[in-house]
Amino acid sequence: MTGWGSKSGGGAGGSGVPNVPGNTSTPDPAFSVYGEALAVPSGVETTILTWVVPAPIVHLMRVEFGGQNIGEYRLKFGATVQSRSTIWFSGPLNGTWNFETMAGGGVPVASGTVVRVTVLHARPMASDHHARIQYLEIN
Repeated sequence: MTGWGSKSGGGAGGSGVPNVPGNTSTPDPAFSVYGEALAVPSGVETTILTWVVPAPIVHLMRVEFGGQNIGEYRLKFGATVQSRSTIWFSGPLNGTWNFETMAGGGVPVASGTVVRVTVLHARPMASDHHARIQYLEIN
């Protein structure tokens, strides 16, 4: 999806609304939140991004994540793991959880929910990791 704006600390700019070909209605505002963790030590689950849902309800559209090392990434709502992905040497050192095609367009998340992206790696050296959450505010 293109045209993501940014809110609460980062991300590439844009018009703030997704660019959907053929869509003549006004879409809900779309936003992006970015975070990174530098020098993540081996064997310690580390939070890359923490975000508290601000609107009455948002639809989580996608989460992008990656870093300088292989590892296991987790998407959490509160303490509950919602999704997990392992990055290994046989592929790229990044990934995406894409919820855009779900019925209703994304995962609905209530106001006040704490959303976190964490990483755990077992390589001997420290490494940098990053994550981006993209969401729609539902009016």
